[in-house]
Amino acid sequence: MRYEIACVDDNKMNLDYMSALLGAEYGVDCYQQQSVFLESLATRTFDCILLDLHMPEGDGFSLYEKILAHPKFTGSPIFFISTDNSEEARIKSLSLGAVDFINRAVPPMELLARIKSKMKFFQSHRSIIEFEGLKINLTLLKTFHGTRELPLTFIELKL
Repeated sequence: MRYEIACVDDNKMNLDYMSALLGAEYGVDCYQQQSVFLESLATRTFDCILLDLHMPEGDGFSLYEKILAHPKFTGSPIFFISTDNSEEARIKSLSLGAVDFINRAVPPMELLARIKSKMKFFQSHRSIIEFEGLKINLTLLKTFHGTRELPLTFIELKL
C-alpha cells in the first residue's frame, strides 16, 4: 500500500522539494492554495498532511483548525513545517495537536525519518471500524454514514 501525503505551502519551490524528497516512497499531492486543499478533502483521504505556517490565505494554525472540523477528515497526522522556528510557533503547533513541528532547515534525511516514524505510529494505532456504510473513527470519536456525520455521545461510541 502506498501512503498518500498532502503538502500545503504557498511556495512552489518548497512543494517541489517536498515532492522530490517524499515522492519515491509516497504519493504526494501538493497544494499552493488552502482553499483548493480544503475542497480536495471532500473526495480525497490523506495518510499524512504537511502544512506551512505562513501563507497568504491565512496561517497554518487556522488551516489546521479547519481540517479538524472537516467532516471527511480521518485523523491523519498533521505536521507543521516552517522557517519560523520561534518558540511561540513551535509551542502553539504542538499545543493544537500537531504531531510535530519541523524547521525547514532540518537535513532532508532527518525530515524523512521524522515523517516516516510518525506515520508508522499513526497507521499502527489508527482505529476505524467500517460496517455496511457506517464508519466509526475511534481516534477522533466521530461516526459517519456515507458522508453525513452522525452525532453520538461518548457512551454511544463505547457501545
